[in-house]
Amino acid sequence: MIRTGLIASAAGMAVAIGALLWLNAVLPQDVQVPVHWGFDGVADRFAPRDEALTLFVLIPGAALLLTLLFYLLPRIEPLRENLMRGQRAYLTAWIGVQAMLALIAVGLALVTVRSTGAASPHVDLLVRVIIAGAGV
Repeated sequence: MIRTGLIASAAGMAVAIGALLWLNAVLPQDVQVPVHWGFDGVADRFAPRDEALTLFVLIPGAALLLTLLFYLLPRIEPLRENLMRGQRAYLTAWIGVQAMLALIAVGLALVTVRSTGAASPHVDLLVRVIIAGAGV
């Protein structure tokens, strides 16, 4: 169970870090990047490129912290037997959280690039699919 969760975590973090590296390569140095959107979908806060990339690091960072939590929880849980009886649900939650964070990272990277004008016209549909998938 732990091994499978760690593999899923590594894959999810690799996707999130890949999105960060791609974003770093694509964004121009002098661009103002939207970092918050209102309920109407319009960007209402902007930041310089480097600040936006620093904020984006929070996604793989959260994935790492959650990986540590999922890894350590079976070792510190006093009712470990109950947790082991539900190991399929536990593993599903672990993999689901990592997949959701990976999808959010890719979706945010695509939205960021699209909003700075450096994206192809097909990015909009892909962003909607990724964000919808993360919501499921």
